Amino acid sequence: MSHYGRADRHEVVMHLSDQVGSQAYPVPTPVVATSIEERELLQTQRSFITVKTLAEQAKATFVGISHIAWNAPLHQDGFINDDEVAELIELRAVGEIVGWAYDHYGVLLQQGTNSRVASVPLEQPTHRLIIGVAGGVKKAEAILAALRGKLITGLITDEAAAQAILAKI
Repeated sequence: MSHYGRADRHEVVMHLSDQVGSQAYPVPTPVVATSIEERELLQTQRSFITVKTLAEQAKATFVGISHIAWNAPLHQDGFINDDEVAELIELRAVGEIVGWAYDHYGVLLQQGTNSRVASVPLEQPTHRLIIGVAGGVKKAEAILAALRGKLITGLITDEAAAQAILAKI
């Protein structure tokens, strides 16, 4: 969700759960809270704790990967504002997974919006099956960085992104 409660138009979880007949548990918080105090308060809510517990117990988790840039999804969809995207670019963020920004090496940033990300924390390196899902040449650097940093253990992508990734290594 955005700061104002608007849902993400790219939310595929609900559609996927409908198709396979499963239950969906959306994280009931904005991607980035307006303050650290707000994030802490949101993460004490029963619904958040339920989602976090389920995520920690999951045998496999599928996460979207996106790039950090002007008009990248996190910015375009209103989850971060102009000042926040500028700060992430200045901090050399190249990608994000559920709002958690990371650098070229796949290391989660210690500054910027990460102090206010209200989603379930990422493990680094992950010790579970975490499948990244992303496609397109624009996301190649973000995908490669997530692999480098062991933020994901598997990948579902398209041919264009795969070729761009291979050209970078």
